[in-house]
Amino acid sequence: MSISTNALALQTQAVYNVFIPNGPFVRLPVGQMLFDLDADLPRTDIPGQCRYYVEWANGAYLPISADGFVIEGKSHGGASCLRRAFTKNNGLVQKDPTYPFYGFDRFQQFRSVSMFLLGQSGKTGDVHGVIQFAATVGSPPSFMANSIELAIAGP
Repeated sequence: MSISTNALALQTQAVYNVFIPNGPFVRLPVGQMLFDLDADLPRTDIPGQCRYYVEWANGAYLPISADGFVIEGKSHGGASCLRRAFTKNNGLVQKDPTYPFYGFDRFQQFRSVSMFLLGQSGKTGDVHGVIQFAATVGSPPSFMANSIELAIAGP
C-alpha cells in the first residue's frame, strides 16, 4: 500500500483514491471517494455514531458517480464527530444499514454494495478494508468479498 503517512481517517472534504487489489502485486484503481460529515448520531444505550455521506466517482472514460452513507462508531475520549472528521482515529467504519450504498467493482461497473467495512489507523492514517457487492439482477448471489484500499489524493 502507498497510503500517505499523514492521511487522516475519513478526513472531511479530502479526496481519496480507491483501489481494489487484484492479486498480491496489482492494485486496480476504481475511482475516487469524498467523505462529508453528515450527522452526529447520539445514543443513550450505547456510544453514538458519526455518519458520513460518501460520493464515489469512478475512473472510467465516461465517469459517473455513486453514493451512500457510512457510520463510524464513537469511542471513549473520541465522542466529537467534528473533531474525528479532522484527526487520525483508531476505529471502524461500515455501511449504514438504513440507506442504500452504491459503488464500482474492479471492472468499473455500477453495483449495489452489500458490505463495506473499513479499518483506520490512528497512528498512520491508513484506511483499508473489505467490500462485497450485491448480486445483479438475473445472476447468482455474489459471496466474494474484495479488499479495498483508500489513499488520500495529493501532489
